[in-house]
Amino acid sequence: MNLLEKISEVKKYVKTHLYERLSVQMTFLTFMCVLVLASITTYMQVYNENEHRREDISQAISLYHNQIEVFLIPAIKSRDRETLKQFIDSLAGEPYIAYAELDIYNLQQPVAASQTPETIIQGEKPNLQLNNTIVKTMPITDGGVEIGFLEVISDPEFISEQVKNKLTLIVSLSLFIAVSISATILLLMHALIIKHLRYLAIETQEFSVSNINQPIFLPNRKDDLLRNELDVLVESINKMRKTLAKEICANKNKNIVLKNQRDFSTTLLNSCNLVICRLDPKFNIISINSTATLLTGYLEVEVAQKPWSSVFVEKSQRKKAEEQIKQSNRTIINDLTMRDQDGKLLYMEWKFVPLYEGQNLKYHIAFGYDVSQLKEAQQQLISLNNDLESKIATRTQTLKKTNDELTQAYQDLKEAQKQLIESETMSSLGSLVSGISHEINTPLGVSVTAHTLIAEQVKRLGKLLEEPEIDRDELREMIGIITESDDILTSNLKRASELIRSFKQVAVDSSSNISYTFNLRENISQTLMSLSNDVKKERLYIHLDCPEKLEIFSYPGALNQIYTNLIMNSASHAWDTQKDNRRIDIRIKEENGNIVIDYRDNGNGISPDIINKIYEPFVTSKRGKGGSGLGANIIYNLTTQLLNGKIECCNLEEPEHGARFTITFPAVKEEPNTKS
Repeated sequence: MNLLEKISEVKKYVKTHLYERLSVQMTFLTFMCVLVLASITTYMQVYNENEHRREDISQAISLYHNQIEVFLIPAIKSRDRETLKQFIDSLAGEPYIAYAELDIYNLQQPVAASQTPETIIQGEKPNLQLNNTIVKTMPITDGGVEIGFLEVISDPEFISEQVKNKLTLIVSLSLFIAVSISATILLLMHALIIKHLRYLAIETQEFSVSNINQPIFLPNRKDDLLRNELDVLVESINKMRKTLAKEICANKNKNIVLKNQRDFSTTLLNSCNLVICRLDPKFNIISINSTATLLTGYLEVEVAQKPWSSVFVEKSQRKKAEEQIKQSNRTIINDLTMRDQDGKLLYMEWKFVPLYEGQNLKYHIAFGYDVSQLKEAQQQLISLNNDLESKIATRTQTLKKTNDELTQAYQDLKEAQKQLIESETMSSLGSLVSGISHEINTPLGVSVTAHTLIAEQVKRLGKLLEEPEIDRDELREMIGIITESDDILTSNLKRASELIRSFKQVAVDSSSNISYTFNLRENISQTLMSLSNDVKKERLYIHLDCPEKLEIFSYPGALNQIYTNLIMNSASHAWDTQKDNRRIDIRIKEENGNIVIDYRDNGNGISPDIINKIYEPFVTSKRGKGGSGLGANIIYNLTTQLLNGKIECCNLEEPEHGARFTITFPAVKEEPNTKS
């Protein structure tokens, strides 16, 4: 059942059970409730009225009895029948008395059970079985002696008439009250509930998808104090409408997505190069895609209900294929062959996917992959592999010889690394060895390649010289290749030699350094003097600020190396295009028991890419342009290991520009006492 059908049923229910019958039901139920309540009240009032009447009559009769004892005893004694008759007549004349009887005993004789009294009767004795009949027999005594008795019977019609009149009044009032209360309640119910329910019923009848987003508002509901369950109902209906609108929109979107997916799946099934079959649990064909039709030449109606193996498997393999697909653990079958409609042999790979409906197997989906081209490619690959084996064997011999040479060179390099690691110059020589190995491998590899190329060209030249005629252009080409390869070999071997020489400079044996007391200004002045030619060549201006008489006990050779590397690094890296105004400031001072060397230049500064790793070996911005990347590493190791100090570097902030190095190490004033 869809959403529109549910909405239609709601409309019908509201119209039938709410709008047309609710007012009548409310009126009837209200009237019945009030009527029942009025009936119970009326019954109680009538009952009480009847009891009150009976009690009043009983009291009135008792009053007459008292009058007899007070006023009539003399008349009884004197047997004054006239007086007694008048009393009985007056008593029987009361509207509520139906019968009065006065019996008088003969006072001259003793009272006995057999004695017959004298009787004075007035009225007709009614039926004592009637309701509201009061019978009172009252003895008359004189001085404790019973001289007669008075029997009075009330008129049941009198009490009934009184109660009936009262009942008529009460019933009239009760009906008036019941009708009034019912009408009032009905009006209130209509104003507070039924009117709004009718409005909701009309809104529900007019409900449709087109106005589902329009909310419902009860009329005249501005005051929040008047809010009740109807407002909550309206809010719930509005929320329901919003929810339904969202669900309708979501269902529309889902239907669009499902339609697109269905169209896509249909297009995919009909356009893919896979054979797709839908099979029943017994592997009989139910439907096939267009690829299967093109492959076999059969239409879907022609292969329907036929066994899958009879259409897509050659006769010689059918029995084996049927046994395999019946095994629950076999869902993929390889290397099955079939013939297409042109008689061409095809190799197929089949995959079966079961589809269940609940616990029951409904379909099998069979996917057939045409692997004929893959089979042909595999055969070609095997043939190519056989051809390549002989070529690989030939090249292996050549490569083995070259590999042996490279292995020997690598072993020599490893031996050099081992010796470097054992050196006590720096604790970080291990990482330095891997870096120098990478740097040396590049020129050595290029050298080996260039050497191999020269050797091949020499062999080619030898064969050319054995020929009776020599092609000058070819000879000129070979000589050019040999010359170019020789230049490459020479430059790379020179590069490797420079790297090894620079590395030897880094691996300084700390035990070979001499420590003594010296003047710091004289030490740096000697360094600047030795670099005077380089300073003039690079157009450098060096400003030195150092106390004249600052002496320490340390390693002057290490400081000379630090100054030299700092100045040469600035000359190589600080000014790329700036030819003039190349300034270096060196300030040396003693501070808090330490020597502080503040070195600055006004160059381009240090690149952000390398500033955090500038002290690592082979880190340089001049890679391929003569820079080895070992200068800052030498400075770092001399400062931290030999001088037991620290070094910091940064770029100067605006308006200044350039690089700054700050070196701090202990200021030892005299040679320490080494005696043990």
